[in-house]
Amino acid sequence: RHYYLFNSNRYHAGPIPLTDLGLPIHISRIDTIIDWAVNGKAYIFTGSVYWRLNSQENRIEMDYPRDMSVWQGSQRQSRQALLDLSIR
Repeated sequence: RHYYLFNSNRYHAGPIPLTDLGLPIHISRIDTIIDWAVNGKAYIFTGSVYWRLNSQENRIEMDYPRDMSVWQGSQRQSRQALLDLSIR
């Protein structure tokens, strides 16, 4: 239930508790994290929900988590898009 920070392939910090970001204590794993250049925001996905990260404060933004169904219209399409992004 921790994460590590890397700059390119160099270790920067960690382990850091996921709860430091504002994620609930019951979260045991992260499926995907993307840094979306379109809006300069990072998104954290686990199970059927996602959170948006305020990278300035390194905290989850208010009004999250949100259901995956509101991300790109459907969970199935979103998961495929995330899989495609994660292997590049």
